[in-house]
Amino acid sequence: MGGKAIAWGARRNRHDRRPDGQPPRESHSRNGSIVRSLSFWRWRLFFVAALVLSGSGCSAVLVPVTPTEPLGATAATAVAVAVEGLRLGDDTLVDGVEDEATIAVQLTVTNRGVTPYQLGLARTSLWLALDPRRPDATLSWAPIGGGDGTAPDELTVVATLPTIVVPPGQSARAWVQFRGYRFDGSEIPRQVTLNIPGPPGSRAEVIRVTLADPARGTLRWRAPARRSQLMVGFHNTTFVGGAFQGMAPATVLARVARLGPLLWDVGLVSGMAIQQKGLLKSSTSAFSTIGLLAHVTMPLFSWGAGHDVNRFGLYAGGGAAVWSSVLTTDETKAGQLPSTVGVWSTNGGIELSFGSVVPAATPFPLEPQPHPGLPRWGLRFGYTQAWLAGGTAGGLVSTFRVQF
Repeated sequence: MGGKAIAWGARRNRHDRRPDGQPPRESHSRNGSIVRSLSFWRWRLFFVAALVLSGSGCSAVLVPVTPTEPLGATAATAVAVAVEGLRLGDDTLVDGVEDEATIAVQLTVTNRGVTPYQLGLARTSLWLALDPRRPDATLSWAPIGGGDGTAPDELTVVATLPTIVVPPGQSARAWVQFRGYRFDGSEIPRQVTLNIPGPPGSRAEVIRVTLADPARGTLRWRAPARRSQLMVGFHNTTFVGGAFQGMAPATVLARVARLGPLLWDVGLVSGMAIQQKGLLKSSTSAFSTIGLLAHVTMPLFSWGAGHDVNRFGLYAGGGAAVWSSVLTTDETKAGQLPSTVGVWSTNGGIELSFGSVVPAATPFPLEPQPHPGLPRWGLRFGYTQAWLAGGTAGGLVSTFRVQF
């Protein structure tokens, strides 16, 4: 019994040994897998953060737009319709009319007659007329959602649109959403008309409410300034003294938003660091970097108007990152793990931003709010101080970003 155990153990040891008689390098495959796993999770983290910053997965948000004039209509003095407000999909404000564009109308219907009025939301429609002399060029958008009360602030599809009964001498609030689509000339202003079925027996079978008309130049839809946007660019740091001397170029992906007069941003930065002199240990003198950053910008003055608003201001912020040494081929084959170091940094300087994000060209008479929108692209130049490897390093930082 014991002899068999010894023989089996000998066979196992003999088969487990390499041809040169050395024990197998079990750590090679295991450590190699760890290195590959670290690289895999690094890029997965970058991808997940990009989705979070871009707001992917969120349903379509409807943004309120305010007409500059009261909108309403009366049919045969029996039913009065007043438009309380309008909502447009946020993607329409940015990209213009695309497929599945959405517009919502908030209504107040008053029945001045002596019989109940039935507001059938399924029978409503939205017309976009290019020219009254060209009825063949008029487009019709169908309702996809509606109900009583206040309109929701997101896309809401209702399979069966209800009929709202308005008793005599009373009013009812209702909302209806229309689904649109991209068409030739979708950036050209059009007459926009809301069509509502009139009361039975009245001279007007359809109540028409004009929501927009190029002939009425003072009738505009005031759109709110865009609250946030995604910007992508390049971030370069040159360390000139301290525990690390070298360069650290990187790609930056940031969400930029407005808070009163201030602009703030938070984002992800990923790149490389090349050490020319310093305390960090790496046989290649190179490190892969990934981290988070955040800043606040105070614009001091601006010039220009509309799309061409430019600003000059001061910014300050900081970030945290993980630097991992880049291994040589021999080190990877030997199963060596990369060394990592945490880096904390602060930076500040001047910021120049150019252009202003305003609503896209649509068939609707959109007018941006008076204050400037978010920048289309910008530059930063400043000084940075970093803490790493038990020491500090100082240098110059520059950033170039564009709207994404």
